[in-house]
Amino acid sequence: MFLFVAASSFAQTIPQWQWAASGLASHERYTMDITTDRWDNVYITGSFDDTLTFPGDTLISRGDKDIYWAKFSPSGQFLWAASAGGIYDDEGTGIATDNYGNVYVASYFNDTAFYGIDTVKTKGQSDIVLAKYDNSGNRLWLKTWGSIYPDQGVKIAIDKHGKIFLTGTFAADGGSPPSHGTITFDNFNITSTGGGDIFLVKLDTNATIIWGTHAGGVFGDDAGNITLDSMGYIYVTGSFDAPWADFVNKRINAKFGPFNDMFVAQYDSTGYPVWVKGAGSLYPTGGSGVAVDGQGNVFVAGGCAARLPIKFENNLILDSTRGFVAKYDFTGNLVWAQRVDVWSNGWLSDVVTDPEDNIYTIGFFSIGFTFNGDTIAPNYDDLFVNKYDNNGTPLWTKEPMGPGSRGAVITLNNAGDVLVGGISIPGGPIFGPSTLPDSSAVLVAKLGSSLTASHLSASQADINIYPNPADNKLYISFNAEAPVHLKLHDLLGRTLTSEKITSDQPVIDISAVPPGLYYLQISGCNYNVCKKLIIQH
Repeated sequence: MFLFVAASSFAQTIPQWQWAASGLASHERYTMDITTDRWDNVYITGSFDDTLTFPGDTLISRGDKDIYWAKFSPSGQFLWAASAGGIYDDEGTGIATDNYGNVYVASYFNDTAFYGIDTVKTKGQSDIVLAKYDNSGNRLWLKTWGSIYPDQGVKIAIDKHGKIFLTGTFAADGGSPPSHGTITFDNFNITSTGGGDIFLVKLDTNATIIWGTHAGGVFGDDAGNITLDSMGYIYVTGSFDAPWADFVNKRINAKFGPFNDMFVAQYDSTGYPVWVKGAGSLYPTGGSGVAVDGQGNVFVAGGCAARLPIKFENNLILDSTRGFVAKYDFTGNLVWAQRVDVWSNGWLSDVVTDPEDNIYTIGFFSIGFTFNGDTIAPNYDDLFVNKYDNNGTPLWTKEPMGPGSRGAVITLNNAGDVLVGGISIPGGPIFGPSTLPDSSAVLVAKLGSSLTASHLSASQADINIYPNPADNKLYISFNAEAPVHLKLHDLLGRTLTSEKITSDQPVIDISAVPPGLYYLQISGCNYNVCKKLIIQH
């Protein structure tokens, strides 16, 4: 018997800062990405100029900006850090971990750079580097790719099989008229449409290319971020230069022009674009963060270079704002968009979801911003974290005390705690029990969980469905507490059936469900997993 299972709602409490840690910088410093591993250690990457000092360890750049990556324990203790670079500007842009605790760092360099004992040289201008390290920081392999023009590997994602997805920008010559450029991944060539395109490649566990694709128009286009869902789909956000950009056989047009517009695209497991959507304003607009929830919805965070209206699909226009977060369903339909009214010199830079399908965004503001009708004004530059429910309802916002912090990146650990990365400015921001030094620094901080229960990942719950493809009966096994809720969704996101089960190896009768591709959502008190299901009669 199929039953309707209502979603639960809970009162919200604002979590508190648990700790913060920093690396003191003598000059410029940036935090570009953050991740955690299966043991809840925290990793950040970015760039620094001159020196970057962690407790007991000082990194020294070889010239201009160098790349750094650092590891912290779950309690915020500094564990180790490393750097790479040459005499010109080099930057760490992406960091990720796999199920074994290995660490992957994406970066780019100019001319010649030194990665430990390895010396790498560009093919022309800046080139891409992807390196793999064990959880002690020992290098396992390093790969470089490039063209004769500037190339930058921006962000990476690792799937459960250890396959690597890398996105970035290549052949960004900036000429007029723009020049076509070709980047080579092993023996696989990708040629740009114009002066700088977006690339997306899938690599095996040794960084050998499996497939690659690109997107863009006649001018410069940029990748901003990447994420994966549990069904094997890939999502990329960024910006494209007006008036249009092609994603294989799908064209997206600018909303206003003549500057950059935001895009978000869904790719299937073969690298084919399923859909692409956009938003734009009269000033440059871009997507800098992308996330998915357990129901297959997609969330994009980004902003505009000026406080102006932003136009989305279906003629939805947000009032003047510098930041936004938007929700799309699995098939790319715009569900809602929320403005983050940063008044001046601010940005919304990243987004993440939790196991209860809530949304968290991070950014910074200098003068003030409005959240859920309340005006928040800082002393001088403040990091902020906003939380929304799945319907876009604002739940809370959180900042450190005191002046001097900018938020850049955000993630969650296995317990649902929020981890943020950014920089601090002289002034000594206070994150709960941790007061950072009155100095320029890169920072990482932990905000306690506001989940209503502890949650299991899909691997911890050990959920399996079989056979798949299925005929008339579907078997489900899981290593988690019953009862379990099952929902069957079609490709349009409609819920066809909903059932509550109590046994740990249920058998589901699907003989009345028409053949086709479906998504089975399996959720309990501490997990929420979505599985692709093919039904064949």
